[in-house]
Amino acid sequence: AGFDQLVEAIKRAISASGVDERLIMGMGIGIPGIVNSATGELLDVPALPWAPVRFVNRMEEQFPFPVMINNDVNFAALGEWWLGCESRFDHLFYLAIGSAVGSAIIANGELVEGGRFSAGEINLLIDREDVRLGRTNVNNPIGVFEQQISGRALEQRSHLPPEELLGGYGKGNPDADRIVDEFLFLLSVTLANIN
Repeated sequence: AGFDQLVEAIKRAISASGVDERLIMGMGIGIPGIVNSATGELLDVPALPWAPVRFVNRMEEQFPFPVMINNDVNFAALGEWWLGCESRFDHLFYLAIGSAVGSAIIANGELVEGGRFSAGEINLLIDREDVRLGRTNVNNPIGVFEQQISGRALEQRSHLPPEELLGGYGKGNPDADRIVDEFLFLLSVTLANIN
């Protein structure tokens, strides 16, 4: 709900772990939005009701160790790259579909953040069909692609939780089959174009 609640939750977790705070080398926090990882500033985080702020500075006032932030999907991609791949690749495209949609890019062994720290933010992608139907990203906090490829989008179309919708796919429910087929088609075309 807010910064103070986050700090309190982290302090409770550290206390419950039994680890002395002085032994912690640092903390990374994944933020669902666009953040300036160099300055530690939140730039555009619609999922959280926090104004743009130098987040890392505020966190480091609360803890005796260094704090870094990045986009949550960037951190997930780095985790997959470091720990999940059976062999280490120099290039990785990571797609995260949850209540929202995001992606991250690792090229030549480096996380690509972009000049505005928004590389990989595919939620704003549009295609010819979107243009033809008048779908735009102008004055809309949720990107056109995310409106079609996300758990939230599936739930709005089916009025079912995504897990239930996907669980019913191919089991005689024509509405579920149609919605999931459309989802898979758009996702497949997008992934083919990203390659």
